[in-house]
Amino acid sequence: MSDKTVAPSAVAVSNAVDEQKFHPDRCEAGFDMPVFITQGRYTRDAVKGMVVRPEDRADAVGRLLAKSGGKLIGYYLTFGEYDFLVIAEAPGATQMAAVLLAAASGGGVTDLKTTLAMTSVEAKGAFAAASDLTHSFRSPGGV
Repeated sequence: MSDKTVAPSAVAVSNAVDEQKFHPDRCEAGFDMPVFITQGRYTRDAVKGMVVRPEDRADAVGRLLAKSGGKLIGYYLTFGEYDFLVIAEAPGATQMAAVLLAAASGGGVTDLKTTLAMTSVEAKGAFAAASDLTHSFRSPGGV
């Protein structure tokens, strides 16, 4: 939980996802759209309010994602550095950024950190593509 205001990095998701083409393997794994994993913190005021009036935030998050064309896969309360973890599908980075901005604008969440998740099949494809690119790339200092 944090008293911080929302940092600009709250919506730091890659625009490359909007242009990404997904393989049939992704659909076979049960995912039709890019999968994003978001961690965040509740503000002190949000925690105080939820202690007085407990609520299931998964419903609100699911509705917000649906309005952007996305889908909530999972919503978890977590221990440690972050208070919650959301796993969601969204049509692309722009839509996910809009969801994050809308959620952050209410002032109840902060320190949002979002990561694009890839299936192992997609990761294998990325490694194969990197293999093709390494021959034309020189590291800094000529290493």
